[in-house]
Amino acid sequence: MAPGQILYSPVNNKPCVHYDVKVEERQKRGDNYQWVTIVTEMRTVDFFLSDNTGGSVFVQGATVTPFTMDEKSKTGGGFWGGTSASPGLQALMQRNGRSTTGFFGGNKNLRISEGSFDIGEVLACLGGVNPGVGGPTMMIMPLQQQAITEEYMTANNWDNFDKKSWNALTGKYQTVLMSDSPELTENLLTAQYQNAPMMQQPMTRQQQQPVMIQQQQQQPMMVVQPGQVAPAPTLMNITVPQGVIPGQLIQVQTPSGQLVSVAVPAGVAPGAMFQIQV
Repeated sequence: MAPGQILYSPVNNKPCVHYDVKVEERQKRGDNYQWVTIVTEMRTVDFFLSDNTGGSVFVQGATVTPFTMDEKSKTGGGFWGGTSASPGLQALMQRNGRSTTGFFGGNKNLRISEGSFDIGEVLACLGGVNPGVGGPTMMIMPLQQQAITEEYMTANNWDNFDKKSWNALTGKYQTVLMSDSPELTENLLTAQYQNAPMMQQPMTRQQQQPVMIQQQQQQPMMVVQPGQVAPAPTLMNITVPQGVIPGQLIQVQTPSGQLVSVAVPAGVAPGAMFQIQV
């Protein structure tokens, strides 16, 4: 993988293009203790997937449904010490209005699950690949049921189970599916991400002109530096124009004046609003 912007996972501080983290606290409910989710956070940026031949595919972060292999960790020990929270976990809790310590200063009993797509990691992806027009590479698009025709199914001997499985998958996920599970990636070659090109121009879907819309709301740009905890997302609100369907590209002007192509997320209808990271 090669990113145009790098994130750092909040707890493990890994350079990545996606992270999702869940924090649970052990709380007493009645006569029993149970783990209660108190914080969740997920971020994905645009990036490139590259192979060992130097080829690459651009991925729009907003179109990805991630399935990550989580790393587990804990804090706790009560008033007299125990395992303290890392600086990254403390920052994550603070920006979500939480604390890692109790009323008297002791460490809370916390359980953390964090997954990430790290720079250079091998990923398994499922989506449609289209040539980019005016851009340096191909682009992976969300799953669409009509992408596999009845003629293709017949020619490749799909049975009723195969067809039902495809219809169920594309009915539930109209996104790009992505996973770092070893069961899916163990036979894939390690991506040579160092040579992958960075995005230089807006990319459009072949045989489809992007819809141009102006920026609607902006916030100050924030830059993540290596070794620092990733800041809260900087977001820009986008209203879907009339006549545009999920998966279609629209061209957006960022606060810096750059034009970028954004795929409309699944389930977002014309007139509805979604957010992108800028």
